[in-house]
Amino acid sequence: MNKGACLVVSRCGRRRPWRLVLRATTAIALVAPTGATATTGGFATDHVYGSAAVTGAQIALVESYRTSNSPTESHRYAVRVFGRAPGVSAATVGVSEAQSVPSLAASAHGWVVGWQGPSGVFSANLALNGGGLSDVVQHDTTVLLGDNSAGGGGSAGPLVEGPAIAADDTGDRLVAWEDSTGLYVQYVGAEGAKSVQRVAPVPSGLATNNFSVSLGRGQAGWITWDDKGVLYATAISGQSVGPSVALGPTPDGGGTGLGGLIQVPGWQQRTDAAGDLWVLGSYLSNVGDEQLWHVTRGGRRSTTTIGGVTESWGKLALSVGTEGAVVAYVDKRGAWLSTFKPDGSRARRVRLAGRGSMSVGGVASDVTGTWALINVGRACVLSHVDTRDHARSLTIARQAHGRELRCDQLVEGANGLLLALTRNILSTESGGGGGDFSSMLTGSWVSSGRIVSRRILHESGSYE
Repeated sequence: MNKGACLVVSRCGRRRPWRLVLRATTAIALVAPTGATATTGGFATDHVYGSAAVTGAQIALVESYRTSNSPTESHRYAVRVFGRAPGVSAATVGVSEAQSVPSLAASAHGWVVGWQGPSGVFSANLALNGGGLSDVVQHDTTVLLGDNSAGGGGSAGPLVEGPAIAADDTGDRLVAWEDSTGLYVQYVGAEGAKSVQRVAPVPSGLATNNFSVSLGRGQAGWITWDDKGVLYATAISGQSVGPSVALGPTPDGGGTGLGGLIQVPGWQQRTDAAGDLWVLGSYLSNVGDEQLWHVTRGGRRSTTTIGGVTESWGKLALSVGTEGAVVAYVDKRGAWLSTFKPDGSRARRVRLAGRGSMSVGGVASDVTGTWALINVGRACVLSHVDTRDHARSLTIARQAHGRELRCDQLVEGANGLLLALTRNILSTESGGGGGDFSSMLTGSWVSSGRIVSRRILHESGSYE
């Protein structure tokens, strides 16, 4: 299984689990109502749209659907690109031979996309305005079958595990994948693809499917992966692979989507401006002790425990800023924002909301401070904490009576522009291992603490 959601939640080039097969009849309506590079990995979702990545004022969303090709059905994937201006049509770029949910990451120049098809592992650039795929690189010719035990009855053919992908601010990318002989990475820059490097062997011919990547400036990349219950990290620099560092027991993550079929990731990772690695892990233990690791490129490591986070994943989110790592999380007393120095010490903690807090949709840092998307009671609230620890909040969406509201993702764009994704579940019906869904996904662009634009996408379909 691919681990690595959003719920968001995105994140960090991490690959995510396919546990729910969509039979989506997509009804899409684009309505016009009144620092660190973000990276996301491909993941299965119980809705049409999954991972989001922002560059400038444009958003790219991974779109999943199925088509009937008698006598079988096929999974199909695309990337949908649109801006904040009302009335402007969205561009849809198909990833025609993908058999894995595409992985997506953003740079200042556009997006990078990774996927696996019948002839191997690929990545490519996707230009602004959805100008199509370019600079396609084939990384491997081996295809590993994914776990297709749930859903579809095999009618859509076997799923395969896609790569993890990350981009830096120049548009260069780092791609990771597994085949039967090991875990591999490859750096692709302006001068082309560097040589393929093996990071670690795999214990058997089956994929472990637990790894993620991040990439900073100057080809400063990282890969983390699970090996027999231990989480390891290795620094990547172009075509150089450093020694592995054991962080500790692999975070197990957890959590479910509709029908209890989606497993959510155990860790998130970010690379800071110094090229060092931050990893936030969730064990979902009864004690609620979650781990935050910091690893320098020289191999120095520190570990911090964040206590009190219990019950379900989706209650923590990681970002990096000028002072170190920023973690937004929810415990029994409310929602909090904590900043941690590289030595593991807590620099500050600010209360964002009270006991009605339910989950964290994401966190982002900029020159003005830190933003966190929190589900508070029946609303999605965007909280801002400035450099003097002054907090203020903006309500992004409210829950309609009798419907479910999800505060899904918070993604940083350019010049302080933020995108908050919220989802109103209009209806769900289940039975016999499947069901139907209908929802409205709203993208709210926020600048200087106010909503400047909104776009709405209607999702509908069925799942098995």
